[in-house]
Amino acid sequence: MKKYFLTLSLFVNVCLAAKSKCNMTIEEADVCAKKLMFIGDRDNIIPTNDQQMQTYCSRMQEGIRCIRHYARSCLPPFPQQVFGMFAYDSKTVLRKQCKLPNDRSEFVRHVSCFLPKPAMEPLHLCMDQFIISLNVVKSMDPDIKIPGVCCTNDVLDFTCGRYESVEKCDKYMDANAWSQLKDNKSAEQLVTERALQKYFSPIPSLVAVITNYEMR
Repeated sequence: MKKYFLTLSLFVNVCLAAKSKCNMTIEEADVCAKKLMFIGDRDNIIPTNDQQMQTYCSRMQEGIRCIRHYARSCLPPFPQQVFGMFAYDSKTVLRKQCKLPNDRSEFVRHVSCFLPKPAMEPLHLCMDQFIISLNVVKSMDPDIKIPGVCCTNDVLDFTCGRYESVEKCDKYMDANAWSQLKDNKSAEQLVTERALQKYFSPIPSLVAVITNYEMR
């Protein structure tokens, strides 16, 4: 038994030693996440041919690698797992879009619906709302943060027409916090507030919320 624990201890120490030291800032992770934001980045690439598709795929793959590196080397275990799952799911979808000929051509055909680019503006506004709301959640009481993230997502779905109501958040969410998230803003207000945000992507706010939750 003693030998077993010594072996286990050695294994753990080796794993900890092998863990990469954090050599990225949250600002650099935000830049990486921007590459993954097809919705929310008004300067995004909407591929219409194979050459543009190659540029799109390279950009997305670079973003995923960067986020995975940041999660593995800079985040505590729970946030690391959350962002690891996000990166894995994104990589799986991207592999189909970029590597499989049929999926690749189907993707190009479908994203043409977003042209001309102003057609994407309603979706960009939804992401503006999401990022602004997450930044609000980040400053909330720790007990409200995780429900706040969930209800922020519900507001996003409701605003974009996926859900018919947000009644659960109406019923269970802290009234003061919920009123901040449910506040309806005009398109002009959303664009203006988004431009004032310190970070471009939702990643920094999510990291702050999840890391705070784990450390409690």
